Amino acid sequence: MADSIECTASDGSEQARAERRRRHTLMEQTREATQDSESGLPSQRGCEVLLSSAVRHAARTGSPLSLLRCDLDGIADLAEDYGSEVGREAANTYLDRLSQQLRSSDSVCLAQGDTFLVVAEDLGDEQDAAGVAYRLLSAAVEPVEVAGQELTFPMTIGIAIGDGTVTAAEMFAAAPVALERARLDGSGGFRIIDLRPASPA
Repeated sequence: MADSIECTASDGSEQARAERRRRHTLMEQTREATQDSESGLPSQRGCEVLLSSAVRHAARTGSPLSLLRCDLDGIADLAEDYGSEVGREAANTYLDRLSQQLRSSDSVCLAQGDTFLVVAEDLGDEQDAAGVAYRLLSAAVEPVEVAGQELTFPMTIGIAIGDGTVTAAEMFAAAPVALERARLDGSGGFRIIDLRPASPA
């Protein structure tokens, strides 16, 4: 009987270790799938996870949130003109600078090329989202040194505003539309699409 009990306990311990290994492997796979390997920032897939979580948070708190799709015009071409290392260094310099303009509750994510995303939670109103955009645009006009030259890369921003009644997918679809509208006005500005239901009069 004692041998049987010892065997059962050993089996249980081994199962627990196997379960820990499984969870660790799953967490690593999730991290790799949602994180940009070079910058360490969340990828677009990671942004989808963050935005979905932010929407659930907004549903609990009633606070608006926004997704900002930001394009740094021309920075993706640096890799072709100066090499991939110079391009990455310039992009990281901009990302560090722009991140300093955000609140601790905001999340910066990489999309592709010269595009990055910002998830801004717990906003008071539309003007708060505009304030985030203004801070980013102000930081973007400062030049960055590239191969001994000071270059600037105009930024254009499209903003989708939502709340707990708007899905993350709807916000992801609206932000590029807002960005294209901003582009029609020229680089260096932003446009907002507010997806929230109209407030009662």
